[in-house]
Amino acid sequence: MCLHTIKRLHVFNCVSNFNMYHLSTYFFWLLILWIRLYRWVEFQVLKVLRNPINKIISAQASKHGIVINGQDHCMQNIKSEEIIYLTVRNPNTFITIINQGSIGLGETYMKKWWDCGEGNEEEIFLKVFNLTEGLKPHPMLRLTDWITVRAKDTPWETGLETGWITSFGKDFFTAGLGPCSNFVAGIYSNGNTNMETAQLEGFKYLADKLQLTPGMKVLELGCGYGGLAHFLADNYKVNVTGVTNSREEACKAKEKRNNSKVEIIESDFRELPDSYMGIFDRVICVHMMEHLGGPANYAGFFRSAAKFLKSGGLFVVQSYVMDRKPPLRIDPFTRKYMARCSVVPELNEVVEAVRDNFYLESLDNLGQNLVPFFSAVEKNVNLAWPLLSKKYTTGHYRVFKLVLKIMLALSHGRKMHDLVLVLSVKSK
Repeated sequence: MCLHTIKRLHVFNCVSNFNMYHLSTYFFWLLILWIRLYRWVEFQVLKVLRNPINKIISAQASKHGIVINGQDHCMQNIKSEEIIYLTVRNPNTFITIINQGSIGLGETYMKKWWDCGEGNEEEIFLKVFNLTEGLKPHPMLRLTDWITVRAKDTPWETGLETGWITSFGKDFFTAGLGPCSNFVAGIYSNGNTNMETAQLEGFKYLADKLQLTPGMKVLELGCGYGGLAHFLADNYKVNVTGVTNSREEACKAKEKRNNSKVEIIESDFRELPDSYMGIFDRVICVHMMEHLGGPANYAGFFRSAAKFLKSGGLFVVQSYVMDRKPPLRIDPFTRKYMARCSVVPELNEVVEAVRDNFYLESLDNLGQNLVPFFSAVEKNVNLAWPLLSKKYTTGHYRVFKLVLKIMLALSHGRKMHDLVLVLSVKSK
């Protein structure tokens, strides 16, 4: 083939790629504009129907033990101690929630458009989850959810690097999570209510699952601030490599203490060099699966983890798991304010993704520890708020509190579990 023909083909390919890229970009923005226009028109219609909608919602809420602004339309067969009093300050609250879904629910709470008294938010959300179970969400939300969940190679990002939560510093998390600065719920046994003690028990539990012996090489995927990595190195005499793609987490993890047995790497674990392949006796991942972007990425995640392990190695995974598949896999409020790629998996999705590279050796449910853990986090933040309020706004406080209440409601209702899987790598 002559040089002139090759050059023409190269130019043609470049033009084709350029056109396809721009066409996909234009299509994406047209889709976003169409969704926004649709929802704006819908909101204008809802505003016209606002008063009858508010009356219908108020009447239906009364049947389920929720009194809105003192209007108890029908409270038959409901005990007085089960009644929740909801104060709605803005008449657009309910139509905003209808129009915007979970973002509307969260943002109206953040703006103080509604309140239900201290300690009742959890019960409100649990009632909402039960009442809306089986209902189809807004068609526009279903469309964007369908596109996002099926997109492969979603950036595997930590919550600290995406969403509104980037404005929270380590001081906020240390106040809520204690010295460990770790989202490990821990083990609350024998009447223990102390978070630090429970988290240390949780670390010991994970170490037992890893079956460690001195001198082993351990890789932690998504090591966060390094609490677990340093604990394993200090107490079990193993060499730990922690990987995180958050610069702040990596810096803080390195500052913890001078431990030659701990190596902290700031990187996407998929980009680790070949020299890290097949050299580790154990791999552990604690609450990172929720940030993989959805089921399309689970098989690739376990395939990558298997490559790091020696023959006969173990992989321990701890993850929140939903009782059943939610209507929307990527909750819009979570995506906007907490973690852009946050999807809590279903158990069968995890098991399906595991089977090609690992054997499932054991499966434990630590869900009973979630309620005391999230309650302790809320208590710690409330105690520290007078000091934190000098740096953070009321909006920060209310969004953090809202997320905790939702997690408490899911945990109390046994809709979300905390599973620990022990996996042995298949022969290579």
